[in-house]
Amino acid sequence: MTKLAWRILCVGCLLTPSASWADAGATNALPSFQEVFGLVRTNLSQISEADLNDAAVRGLLQELDPQVSLEPLSGPAATDAAVTTKQTVFEGAFAYVRAADVKPGLADAIAAACGGSGSTNKIKGLVLDLRFAGGSDYADAVRVADRFLSSDKPLLEWEGTPVHSTAKSDAIELPVAVLTNRKTHGASEALAAVLRRTDVALLIGNSTAGQARVFKVFTLTNGRRLRVATAPVRYGDGELLPSSGLRPDIQVNIGLDDENLYLADAYRSPTKGVAVGRIDAKTNVVAGVTNRSPHRLNEAELVRLQKEGLTPDLLAAEISDTEVSPLKPVVRDPALARALDLLKGLAVVQSSRHL
Repeated sequence: MTKLAWRILCVGCLLTPSASWADAGATNALPSFQEVFGLVRTNLSQISEADLNDAAVRGLLQELDPQVSLEPLSGPAATDAAVTTKQTVFEGAFAYVRAADVKPGLADAIAAACGGSGSTNKIKGLVLDLRFAGGSDYADAVRVADRFLSSDKPLLEWEGTPVHSTAKSDAIELPVAVLTNRKTHGASEALAAVLRRTDVALLIGNSTAGQARVFKVFTLTNGRRLRVATAPVRYGDGELLPSSGLRPDIQVNIGLDDENLYLADAYRSPTKGVAVGRIDAKTNVVAGVTNRSPHRLNEAELVRLQKEGLTPDLLAAEISDTEVSPLKPVVRDPALARALDLLKGLAVVQSSRHL
C-alpha cells in the first residue's frame, strides 16, 4: 500500500474537516465517501484491492476510536482474570485497592479491604485506584457504589433501564478517594462518576477517557469481532455522563509512562540517584553511606558537627556502630500521596468531632 493511498483514504479527512478546510469557509463541505472511494479505486495506480480496503478500514477505525474498535486477535480477556491487581493498607489505617477492571467480585474485594462498616474497624479511609481500569459491566459498577450507600438512590441508567442502590444498615461509612487518569474508561469511569455524584468520594488525578458507553460485539465474516458503541450511559436522573470525561476534584498532572512506574512501585524515587554523604536540611538525616542505616541527628550532634568541621561522611562513619532507627518509606506516587493526605486530614477532622 502506498503512502499516497493512505493519505487519500484516511477517514480522518473524509469524515471530519481539517483546520485548513475549515478556513476555506463554504468550500469545506465534505464529499461522499463512496464517491471518493470509487474514484481512488478506479484511478489510483499501484494499489491492490486488498490494500485499498485495508486503508479504508484502518482510517475508519482510527477516526471512530474508541466508539468503534476491533477486538484483539487473542479475543476478549479471560473472565477469571484477577479482580484487583493490588490491595494493601497504608500507615495501618488507609486501605488501598487497585482495580484491574470493574467486573464481578470487585464489590466483595472492596468490602473485605475495608473490613465492613467504617465505624467498626481500624480502617479510616479508602483509596480506590481506577487508573488504567475499564470494564463493560455497568451493573457491577452499581454493585460497588451500592456498598457505600444506605438508602435507595438512582445511580445509573443504560439502555433505558435505571438502576438504584438499596436501603441497608451496613453500608461502608468511610471517606473515599478515587484515582483516575485518561485511561479510566467504561464501567470504571461510570463507577467514579457515581461515587462522586452520591458524595461518597472525591476524584484525584487526571480527567477520564469519556468512554462510558454500552457496546455490542459483532462477529465479522473473517472471524474478527467488532465492538460498536450503541448506547450512552446516564446518571440515574437521566443526565448523560460527559463525553469529554470526568474532571477530577484535585488535578494531579503526571504522564502515563511515569504513572505506570509509580503503580509498580509507589515508593519509587523521582530521581535516579541520591547524593552521597549529604545532610538533608528538612529531615536532619545523614544519607548515602553504602550498606549503613541512616541516623537521625540530635541538636547536640549538629552543633558538634559544625564546630569540629566534620564532613557528613566522617560523621556517618563515626555513628555507624550506634543504635539507629530506619526511616519510614515515603509514598512518591503524586496522586496516591495527595489521596492519602486528604484521607489523613479527614480522619483528623472526624476524630476532633468525637472529642
